[in-house]
Amino acid sequence: MFVWVLSVWVLGASTCVGAYTHYYTHSLSLDQVWTVNNTARGIEVPATVPGGIYSDLQDSGVLGDILYRFNDEEYRWVGYENWTYTKRFNVTDDILEKKDAYLVFHGLDTVTDIFLNGELLGSTDNMFIRYQFPVTDLLKSTENVLRVDFYSPVWAARVRYEEQAKDYPILPTCVDPSYRGECHVNHLRKMQSSFAWDWGPAFPSVGLWKSVEIIAYDVAYLRDVVLTYNSDQELLYWDTLLETGSTAVGTVEGVLTVAFGFNTTRTVSTTYNITLDLSEGRNHHRNVSLEIGGDIEWWFPNGLGNQKLYNLSMVFTGAGRERNEITFFYGFHNHELVEDPKGANWIPSHILPERASNATTMRRLLEAARDANMNILRVWGGGIYEFEDFYEIADQLGILIWQDLMFACSMYPSDEHFLSSVNTEVEQQVRRLQRHPSVAIWAGNNENEAALSQNWYGTSDRLQTYQRDYLSLYVDTLWPAVRATDPTRTYIFSSPSNGVLETIAEGYISGNTGNVLYGDVHYYNYDIDGWDSNQYLTVRYSSEYGIQSFPSMLSLEEVSESSDWSLGSNFSIHRQHHPLGNEQILQQIQRNIPFTLDSSSRDNFETFIFLSQINQAMSIKTESEHYRRGRGVFTSDGQGRTMGAMYWQLNDVWQAPSWASIEFDGRWKMLHYYAKNFFAPFLISPYISPAGNLEVESRSSHVRPTVQITSSPCTHSLIVMMVPQVTLRFRTTSPCTHSLIVRIVPQVTLRFRTTSPCTHSLIVRIVPQGTLRFRTTSPCTHSLIVMMVPQVTLRFRTTSPCTHSLIVRIVPQVTLRFRTTSPCTHSLIVRIVPQIVLLSDIVPDTSIHTVSRVTVYRWSSLEPVFLEYNATTLNGSGAFLIRSENLDNFLSTAAGDCTRQTCFLHLSLDSVLDTTQVQVNHTDLSLDSVLDTTQAQVNHTDLSLDSVLDTTQAQVNHTDLSLDSVLDTAQAQLGPDNFLILSPLTTAQGLQVVQVEVVSVTNQEYNLLTVQLTTDNIALFVWLEVAGIQGQFSDNGFHMVTPYKNITFRGERAVASNDLLAAITITTLNSKIVN
Repeated sequence: MFVWVLSVWVLGASTCVGAYTHYYTHSLSLDQVWTVNNTARGIEVPATVPGGIYSDLQDSGVLGDILYRFNDEEYRWVGYENWTYTKRFNVTDDILEKKDAYLVFHGLDTVTDIFLNGELLGSTDNMFIRYQFPVTDLLKSTENVLRVDFYSPVWAARVRYEEQAKDYPILPTCVDPSYRGECHVNHLRKMQSSFAWDWGPAFPSVGLWKSVEIIAYDVAYLRDVVLTYNSDQELLYWDTLLETGSTAVGTVEGVLTVAFGFNTTRTVSTTYNITLDLSEGRNHHRNVSLEIGGDIEWWFPNGLGNQKLYNLSMVFTGAGRERNEITFFYGFHNHELVEDPKGANWIPSHILPERASNATTMRRLLEAARDANMNILRVWGGGIYEFEDFYEIADQLGILIWQDLMFACSMYPSDEHFLSSVNTEVEQQVRRLQRHPSVAIWAGNNENEAALSQNWYGTSDRLQTYQRDYLSLYVDTLWPAVRATDPTRTYIFSSPSNGVLETIAEGYISGNTGNVLYGDVHYYNYDIDGWDSNQYLTVRYSSEYGIQSFPSMLSLEEVSESSDWSLGSNFSIHRQHHPLGNEQILQQIQRNIPFTLDSSSRDNFETFIFLSQINQAMSIKTESEHYRRGRGVFTSDGQGRTMGAMYWQLNDVWQAPSWASIEFDGRWKMLHYYAKNFFAPFLISPYISPAGNLEVESRSSHVRPTVQITSSPCTHSLIVMMVPQVTLRFRTTSPCTHSLIVRIVPQVTLRFRTTSPCTHSLIVRIVPQGTLRFRTTSPCTHSLIVMMVPQVTLRFRTTSPCTHSLIVRIVPQVTLRFRTTSPCTHSLIVRIVPQIVLLSDIVPDTSIHTVSRVTVYRWSSLEPVFLEYNATTLNGSGAFLIRSENLDNFLSTAAGDCTRQTCFLHLSLDSVLDTTQVQVNHTDLSLDSVLDTTQAQVNHTDLSLDSVLDTTQAQVNHTDLSLDSVLDTAQAQLGPDNFLILSPLTTAQGLQVVQVEVVSVTNQEYNLLTVQLTTDNIALFVWLEVAGIQGQFSDNGFHMVTPYKNITFRGERAVASNDLLAAITITTLNSKIVN
């Protein structure tokens, strides 16, 4: 069984982007200006390092926009050529005088010969390795010439394949023809997707994609550190790696100082004298420790707590003023990841590896993941080990990283050179990334176990040979390399797999890697109705699933011309790399939405794009909610207990149909807006069961309580269990002691104010049928029994000299009790009937009290035909059922004469402490205060009653009243609204032509604006686009079921209201399918 559990102490480093620094006194950067040339074509242009050949040729004007139209094939010649990069530089005396000097390449892509001043230093063939060459005897003060000859990666891959094929071929011999790519990339240690994939083009990259430098020293160079924390001893252990010269003999000495910064004013440090025996080789590990005590805060994933980061530094000083310092931030992580991993799969942010280093792009994408309530991303194994900035931003945002090693969808060689190279690769990369708290798990490869066991590439002819190669690579080489450097994290051999224990038990290669009872599953099925939740598997963990859509017309216009704007155009066919992808998208649309393709019409193409995004969003919404509900399922045959979901994929590398939820330029597709909802911490989720029952469930993610105790001169103690964004205020001038214990939910403001020296008691009972009773039992005790409905806030105001005790009863089976145990001590206990399925990861001593609303609408009217409220308490983990009954019976009885074709469901989820909501014969009642008049309409009967103090007033017909009492609460929506379409829209009856318009746009902040919309009828999949302004709406692709709706837009820069108003366009499904 594959279960997420990280119960070890993990220490990880992080900070703001760029805060990782490695300073050394005797180093020379060789970055920036180089030249690159190709003599066969007569090309010589300036080059930039870090960089790559496609970027250099584009920057110099040799190439145009590499992503425009068919340029991926037009510019393929670049990958077929050899290229020479040259750097001329001078060297200062302080470097020349050192005993040892090394030329360090942090990233070479990929196959090279390297020369310095005409001498061959060596060759490289792995873009993921840091290479070092001794250059002490070759450096001179002026006119040094460094030359790097890059060989065509396409040629190099073919040569290696042909040599290997003399024994047996490494499969597959080429990518699928639909990819329009190059062959044999599995023979090279480079970004596998650079030869094309089903979501991206082939740009066989070449270049110095990371920095180049010279380092020189007499003693040693501090390379890096691996950190572990012993909580029992309160010690931080540092496994430091020091490099010495290859020509030196004897011993060298230095001083190593490690420091831990609690804050800007408090630091602990210790110093060690280090002696290195040069006969032991170049690499020297020295383990030191630092006592930091137990006064630390922990790093938590997004939604579970804060991402606390501390400042760390280590300094090595040697003779001759050598000083080597590494600084970074880190976070302590002791998290058992069994709560609710929610996220997506990450591919490189650009098809050119050097441009994938853009920190602005990384931050935009990772913040979009955080904003969509994700807490995990999988760095997929066909890309790159990401840049330092990526992991630092993930640390800051609380995004866990499932880190694949860079092997994907292939068999790989197992010769001695290849295994030695990848062993070095993994050792270097794991040492680099281990300190990050965001890194959660290591995975050996993407889909290679499944490909081998299921004969994807014809491996059955030599099965034992390919099995031997597989075990040599992932079990005998990579697994020990990972464990030796980072024994604190789990290593799984492949994804998908049957988890660690079951995989080992099955000999590391399972006959069924898609077993739903173990490990993780990749699930794709383009032939089903993606809007039907009964079509999906109930699995332990879904680490890949997806549906394609086209990017927006705004994105396609950037790289195409008008003749390309049809589904049958050469451009649309060329951009689709998934076999039969466009046909599948069309079929999926037509299962649920009435649409006829017209390849001669641009409007029809734009409609197709819009519908493809609706279909993708609806399909992934349906599947994701199915997996989240699966957390509370455990069938008799062992299915269920779904522990997480990561859809394929988050981002794009170009403007083309793909599985991404974010387009290449950062624009959110409809899917990403939906992900923000279906990954929300609290979710109400309806579906139709195989038996035809309407099932409504609610899902919540882990909520960690905060306990606060405050005191005042009157000895007030306040204990509150809260969730994020709760504002709590306690104010009193009372001469006695008050103790208030309450449980509250997001965005609730709690106030306790009194000047009273004694006790008041207000008892409010809420009973069916709207009966209002007011009784007093003492001069200071008042009892009011009323019926209350949606969005009622109770207000209690008094100037009488008593203390307040509030007791509320809400309909049968829902009990809210507020009790006092002393004249000045108040406690609130809420108990609600189990009518909602709530999936919960709440800590055991925390409860969340919710009210769900189920509304039935006809397609033809904004007036609901049915409205129901249910109250539920979330305690512990699991799924909680709100209601379950035959759908057709429900529609014909409770909802009048509705049918699946004429009506749909709209649902919401609120907090019971924030709004008190019940249903009374579809009549809304509300209450002003105990100091006014009372009026209630129940079944058209007026009831009124005077109180001892005055009269109270209640009003019906959708008028909301509120009540301020000891608990002065603000309204908060606990989870996003949801909906359930009961039949394919191809059969929907009553859909209307609608007019959705912008009423107003107003600035709230310099980049935050409120947009008010209005509609004259039910509007489906209301989609707002903004041309020329980067930013996101708070909601999009929604249904309008009320005449007005407010949403916000947050721009990346300042936005004027008039500019936004002019840029907004609105599309609805009604406008596309209703005549």
